[in-house]
Amino acid sequence: GKGKRGRNWSGSDASSSGMSTSSHGAATAAAAAAKSPDSSAASTSPFVASPLETSQQQQQRIAQQYGFADSNGNGTLPDGIDSSIHSQQQAYQLGPIQEFAATTPNNPAHLSSSSSSPSSIYDAKKRLEQMTNLQRTLALASQFRRSGGTDLLMLGSILFQNLAGFGHGELNLKGGGSAENSHGYNDASAGASGGEDDVRPQHRRHPQQQGDAYSFLLDQDLPPSLCDVVASLLDPGASDKIQYSAVVQVEQDIQLMVETPGRYLSGNYFGDNVGGRLDLPTNMGDGKRLYGRDGQLSALTQAVERVLLRRQSGMAPAALSGGTTREIIALSGYSGTGKTALVDQMRRPVASMGGSFVSGKFDEAGHVNPLSAIFASFDEFCGDLLCNGSDSATSLKVDIISALHGRGDVSSLASTLPNLGAILASAPSTLSPNTPHNPVGGMEALNRFIFHFRCFIRALATPNHPLLLVLDDCQWADSAALEFITSTLLPSDDEMSSILVVLAYRDNEVGMGHPLKVELNKMSSLGVEVNSIELQNLNRNEVTAFVADSLHMLPRQVFSLATSILSKTDGNPLFVIQFMKSLMDEQILQYSVSSRRWKWDLNTIQSKELAENVVGLMVKKMLSLDMKVQALLKFLACMGHRSDERIVNLFVAVVGAECLLVLVEEGLITRVEGPSTSYKFAHDKVQQAAYSLIPHGDRTTTHLYIGRLLQDKVTQILNASTSASDAETNVIVFAAVDQLSRGAELITIRDKKVDFARLCCIAGERALAISAFSMAAIYLLQGSAMLDETDWIMNYELNLNLFTKCAHAQYVTGNYQGVQITLDPVLKNGRTLQDKYDAYTIVLNTLGAQGKQKDTLSFGLDFLANFGENFPRDPQIEDVMTEFLSLKGALAGKSTDDIKNAPAMEDKTKIATMKLFVTINRYAFQANQNLMSLIIFRAASIVLTGGVCHEASVVFSSLGYIFLVFGNASQGYEYAKLGLALLDRFRNKEYCARVYCVAYGLVFPSAEPFQANIQKLKEGYEEGMQVGDVEWSMILADLYARTALLCGGGDLLPLAEDIRKLTRRMKELSHHMQTMTLPCLQAALNLIDPSVERPNVLSGEAMDEDALLNKALENQRLNVVAIVYFLKLWLSYLFGKHEDAAEMAQKCQRLRKSRPFRGGNEAIETFYTGLVAAETARREQQEDQREFWRTIAAESMQAMENWASLCPWNFSGKLSLMRAEISFTDGNASAAAEAYRASVELAKQHRFVHEEALANERAGMFFSSSWGTSSDADAAERHYLRAQTLYATIGAVRKAKDIEAASMLR
Repeated sequence: GKGKRGRNWSGSDASSSGMSTSSHGAATAAAAAAKSPDSSAASTSPFVASPLETSQQQQQRIAQQYGFADSNGNGTLPDGIDSSIHSQQQAYQLGPIQEFAATTPNNPAHLSSSSSSPSSIYDAKKRLEQMTNLQRTLALASQFRRSGGTDLLMLGSILFQNLAGFGHGELNLKGGGSAENSHGYNDASAGASGGEDDVRPQHRRHPQQQGDAYSFLLDQDLPPSLCDVVASLLDPGASDKIQYSAVVQVEQDIQLMVETPGRYLSGNYFGDNVGGRLDLPTNMGDGKRLYGRDGQLSALTQAVERVLLRRQSGMAPAALSGGTTREIIALSGYSGTGKTALVDQMRRPVASMGGSFVSGKFDEAGHVNPLSAIFASFDEFCGDLLCNGSDSATSLKVDIISALHGRGDVSSLASTLPNLGAILASAPSTLSPNTPHNPVGGMEALNRFIFHFRCFIRALATPNHPLLLVLDDCQWADSAALEFITSTLLPSDDEMSSILVVLAYRDNEVGMGHPLKVELNKMSSLGVEVNSIELQNLNRNEVTAFVADSLHMLPRQVFSLATSILSKTDGNPLFVIQFMKSLMDEQILQYSVSSRRWKWDLNTIQSKELAENVVGLMVKKMLSLDMKVQALLKFLACMGHRSDERIVNLFVAVVGAECLLVLVEEGLITRVEGPSTSYKFAHDKVQQAAYSLIPHGDRTTTHLYIGRLLQDKVTQILNASTSASDAETNVIVFAAVDQLSRGAELITIRDKKVDFARLCCIAGERALAISAFSMAAIYLLQGSAMLDETDWIMNYELNLNLFTKCAHAQYVTGNYQGVQITLDPVLKNGRTLQDKYDAYTIVLNTLGAQGKQKDTLSFGLDFLANFGENFPRDPQIEDVMTEFLSLKGALAGKSTDDIKNAPAMEDKTKIATMKLFVTINRYAFQANQNLMSLIIFRAASIVLTGGVCHEASVVFSSLGYIFLVFGNASQGYEYAKLGLALLDRFRNKEYCARVYCVAYGLVFPSAEPFQANIQKLKEGYEEGMQVGDVEWSMILADLYARTALLCGGGDLLPLAEDIRKLTRRMKELSHHMQTMTLPCLQAALNLIDPSVERPNVLSGEAMDEDALLNKALENQRLNVVAIVYFLKLWLSYLFGKHEDAAEMAQKCQRLRKSRPFRGGNEAIETFYTGLVAAETARREQQEDQREFWRTIAAESMQAMENWASLCPWNFSGKLSLMRAEISFTDGNASAAAEAYRASVELAKQHRFVHEEALANERAGMFFSSSWGTSSDADAAERHYLRAQTLYATIGAVRKAKDIEAASMLR
């Protein structure tokens, strides 16, 4: 049902046919065509029986086609109708109008011959007659035009005669009985009865009882619009008639009635428009009809199909195909242009894909919680899901539960989305996601919440169940909400690719510096395709179609009215609707029951004074409501776009329940059903108009009144013996603080200020509990503003909580400057060290988060001194050894089992000290290894004397790392395992990522296979993300990427995709580890892509080598520089760029001493440095340079011998290859040949496919260059072929191509 925009309803659309037949001939031909069984219309008639169809079958088919069917689908015509079929079949041979039978209000599908009442049978007859009359009239008009007829009066006479049964001239001769003008007729005879069973007027009336043509035809129960068409043809000069200029226009109008009978077959018998109800199609979201939006709807539909169907169609991931899977729609338009209605058209298509449609709306009054619109939309969706018992809904609920199963403590997410919490609560115990877990706070809590939220989104957005998310009124979204959309809701991997986000906003309220524009530009820079769709106001033809459909009249009938409406509203759909309603309210637009159509006073409309905008129009209507109803409107407007039912009930208790019913009946607000019922304004302009009812000077008072009303309810809930759920309480608490904050300037009584501060503290704590840190900071700041210096004496605990927790929230949200300001009063007024402990910790983490490592360590050491733990500012190796020997003595006689099973630490001061040790150690690891060692030794000593605690897992895994550095690898391995065991003892996931990083990334490669450690690194990353430990998770992600690439020997294609996902996640989080991991991705791509011209240069899809290196050198990020240099060394060696490899080896050597020990990855760097050195020494002509490189090779081999003694699986094959290369360089052919064979065999046994390939390649080089016998040449060729096969097996196509090219040259 789209508006017909292509026709110009004000004038002629086409000229008449060029046929030479006279008008009289055309009339004769048209009349004959209407009765001819050979008419073209007959081919589509339901009344024409098939040659093989019995009369009974024909009746059943017609009954089903027109909606006369019983519950079993058997078609049965009502009594009296079947007898008329034959006569209609013979007389007209007309086609069906199927749509009307299905959509008419009085659809007679329930009727049967045994149960039909006389009235319902009569209605059914009339419906069939009207359908038939329309088809017959269209056939006549069409035949008249095709026969060359051009006389409109003649056409009118033909149509009238066929509808009335006599000529128009006879009506004029016998007429005059009606007192009505052409807009109505005298219906005094409407109640005439022909007998007891004659429940309707007789079909034919004597023409002497009729007035003009319109009245007479209307009295024959013909559609009013059809009556108007015929009457206009018979009286072409009348100003109140349709002005036709061509026959084709008449045909168009009748065709429109045939195509959409539901709009035009209205009258006394079918209930349409009785009482003068406007059937507003609206562009405002009713999902029925849109006007002037075909292009935008097509663009949106294509985007939905493109994104949501991408995975279902089996398209390759964009990451490997070069395209983009990330797309967002920016839908803009002025308020009231129908943005919501446009996206609502996608509900059915998305549902047909098996997907979900989720919509939310930002609120101008909802800035306290910037993410509320997003969370509310998903919570409402979960509420609908709870109430839906379909198989698809049940399946989706299972998917959600499974996605969060085993993901740790999801209570924060469940509290934020209560309906999701109800879904999770329904899970079987075996799938319960709420596994025991240590509580975390601060940044970790926020990161954990985001991780769980993304898991939830992934369950909703799958190839088999795509997700369309629409967020409206984004002009009111702040930076925090928009950044959350970018980082959390846009797909960053293939697991969340089937999601499309639509951001709708008012473009006239969004300038270039607006947060939305800034974020859209950021999205583009991240590779997100931002597609813009813009909505404009309606033009004249579109408004005309809009008005015509609303009044169930033809566009030509309402053209002058529509033109006036357009001039008053500028074509804004919302304004058009409200203006039409105002015309009806003022009875300028009214429905005539007698003429069964709408009438209006055009002159009054044109002279009508109009408000400047739609808000003014709505205000005028609202002011006509009862004062109590207005009061409720004002209360709801103060709450924003949407209000929870529990809050609405508080207002209703003040004004009366009838007021709420009035607002719903007037269409100003709507009730949203669900597990958490709410009420929302029909449009944000309605809310704006309602709020404008409150004088500016009274608004603060109104908010304060509402706030105190809610505050009383909070007190009642908190004091109740059976309290409400946390989610229900949060709704009231947050609303109370929000309203009181808006009226805070009027709170002057001290006790009231303190009460409000306490409420703010409660709200802040509840916001922190659900990881709503921005909201918590606002609440806590508001509370602290209510207190003064004297409250540090009078209300010490309240002040301490407000300021400390506020600083905590500010730290998490990145407001580091605010942290310092907020904590100054705490550090000044705190009574004990324990009271100030949290404040000190926040300052420490804030300094660390800003990258101020020296300041962080200095502050941390001062902090530790308060606990009696003193450390030198610049510890030397002697300090370390002294502490080490002291610890070694304490460890004597204690096994790792003894420590693991020791009593738990109970001393709170010691526990606080341990937490501080672990926090400071995090920053000391990179900045000062000596200080890190001292801290770990001291912490381990405290555990040995005071018992074990959560932090002991970090302490002993770190102790294992230090023992490895000191050369005691076996003891280091045992202590690293102890750290893992303590994790299990305390079921402590908070430190999981950190312990896994040290144990599996740094210590275990000296004792266990790389392959097993690689998998553990990935598990640790996932565990860390679950609890929100982003920092250590990102370190693990980098370790995983580098270890898997250099040591794993697995398929490079899935590995590259894994690394791509990790780097994309790092970029979304703006994490510095991205610059360390991107070189690994580019190196993998250089091996995979056969078209890469310079495979040893790290420039391509993932990064630009020069740009990244320059920035790293500028910022003194030597770790990044060293990684780039080493990967270039590796690739240069693999691809035979020996001079480049030697240059990188020298650069790596210079940086090596400035970097901390890196465990297994350091061993790999040693391995390839030795290979490069041996190759360079063999090629070097100058003796001193040859000796220089030979020495490096020997030192590298000596280090590798040590590694091989610790873990033969990982390093024996590498050692054999180094021996082979050095023997080759030294000219010891037999030793080289034996070592090459050993390296190939060991790499194969230990499943290092990439090293087996390398060993074969190097062996091929050796056998092809050492001597020239045919057997050695054959061996060389076998080694080369094997190397090429192995490289291809792991996806190193570029390297395999390199060997193939070299083979062709040999």
